[in-house]
Amino acid sequence: MNYFKQIDLKIKDLDVSRLRDDRQQYGFKEDFRAWYIRDMDYLKEKTRHIHFTIPPNSVGFLEVGPVGAHSDPWPATVSLNFYIQGGNRTTYFYEPKDPNNYLELPDTQGGVYTEMSAAKVYNDRDNLIVVDQFTAADETAYFLNVSKIHDVSKDNLTQPRLAIRWLWYELAFEEIVNSVKILD
Repeated sequence: MNYFKQIDLKIKDLDVSRLRDDRQQYGFKEDFRAWYIRDMDYLKEKTRHIHFTIPPNSVGFLEVGPVGAHSDPWPATVSLNFYIQGGNRTTYFYEPKDPNNYLELPDTQGGVYTEMSAAKVYNDRDNLIVVDQFTAADETAYFLNVSKIHDVSKDNLTQPRLAIRWLWYELAFEEIVNSVKILD
């Protein structure tokens, strides 16, 4: 089972003030917020060496705090996260002992409506088995299978993770990983 894959992606000299817009796409309180990109032309220029043979459904700027175990709302299946600030925090992936032991949390908790379905939140840690993990350093990039249960460690909480996220809907993890090319 593929939960994540690190890739060699460099995006040099990013100006975060040109990325994070004032308009929020969606989110849960302060734990997870997705913002629109303020200057899409700037982002396209900085990432012109990334070739998407299957275009992402959305692109956003993320601020991630101590997010509990969850799977992303359907139809999101795969994301590519470039961690501007990874904080050396660990993302864990899980398999549930009982797949029906979760809560559905509508994506309106942060006051922002989304057309995506409810996120599945897994509060019972005794029901989860860690199956994989990675620790994100600053300026690293990972594909994530966001349809799988995952969370972000609560250590190193002095700053949230900051990332650019490309998101695909209803597509297989390997299909997206194999479709993205980093050009020289």
